[in-house]
Amino acid sequence: MLQSYYLLSGIQTFLISLICFLYRSKKIKINQYLGCFFLTLFVEMIKIILFKTYRNTHFLFLPLSFNFLTIVFLFFYASETAGVIIKNKLRYYIFGSIEFFLFSILYTAIWFNPELLEKLFMWGFMDFYMFSSSMFIAFFCIKIIITNFKHEQKVRVYFKNKNYKTLHWLTAFCVLCLLLNLCGVVGRVFLIKSESYVFFNEGFYLLTLYYITITSLLQINIDNVIESGKWNVPNQELIEVYEKVEKLMVEERLYLDPNLNLKLVSNRAKISDRHISKSINAVKNKNFNAFVHEYRIEEFKKLVLNKRYLKYSIEALANEVGYNSRASFYKNFKKIVGVSPLDFINEIRNK
Repeated sequence: MLQSYYLLSGIQTFLISLICFLYRSKKIKINQYLGCFFLTLFVEMIKIILFKTYRNTHFLFLPLSFNFLTIVFLFFYASETAGVIIKNKLRYYIFGSIEFFLFSILYTAIWFNPELLEKLFMWGFMDFYMFSSSMFIAFFCIKIIITNFKHEQKVRVYFKNKNYKTLHWLTAFCVLCLLLNLCGVVGRVFLIKSESYVFFNEGFYLLTLYYITITSLLQINIDNVIESGKWNVPNQELIEVYEKVEKLMVEERLYLDPNLNLKLVSNRAKISDRHISKSINAVKNKNFNAFVHEYRIEEFKKLVLNKRYLKYSIEALANEVGYNSRASFYKNFKKIVGVSPLDFINEIRNK
């Protein structure tokens, strides 16, 4: 029965890998790491199906195992999503390369000398391989969880809409992966060979695989990438200052005041203007004026969609959101939105 599930899982992982490689999203480069992750899983699934079909132990030594590579692709995906720069990526492929060449040599050697197969099991080669690969996978799972935590900190302050942008799904997968490898190690250490235990482990593996394929597909087009090298997580004090200022801007709509300046916000928030300026720079990587312009432009876009303001001119709408300078409004609108106010309005109203 499990053989059929392995076949279905293999087809599923192959299809997901194709989607990750071919789907044209803003994250296509990062999604390709997911594609590599699923492609290596698909190849491993072929090996499992061959072994279960022909019951030939020789197939266990096919150079189609990627225990020292698959998780690395997932680590690259998490790191680049979180804006963490990885130096010298090639070194992460060393263990995977050794794994491939070692199994290639062993598979060829067993082909010419079948007696070597029994000796390898007697020497505990597969036990050592499975234990060391489990430790390797566990190490990278922990690294991914730490990276996901860094990403969550950044998402909290860099995105206004935080829905579905975190990597909690990936953290959950890593936890499942840790449990799965723990079960495998326990089974080997205590020589548990009962059919029910084997069935549990394989069922757990297939469910974990199903989970990662579905969750990966759901987030494939979500904008949650932090630019590499551009952002650093500010300290907690600066985050708290920024969140207080942001709350004032949203709840009291301070940006609508044409005379708004750093000093006024400082007095209202009861925080020094130096701390406010520093927090905005650390969290948003921009100065106070650019910070205010963002709010004003977003408010302008809302008014354009409001039927009450259909007869308002562009200049009148700009005044409503806090601009008393036509030139300043046009300049900042084009800078933030990418098109002129008139082009934006025509595009919106023609939809």
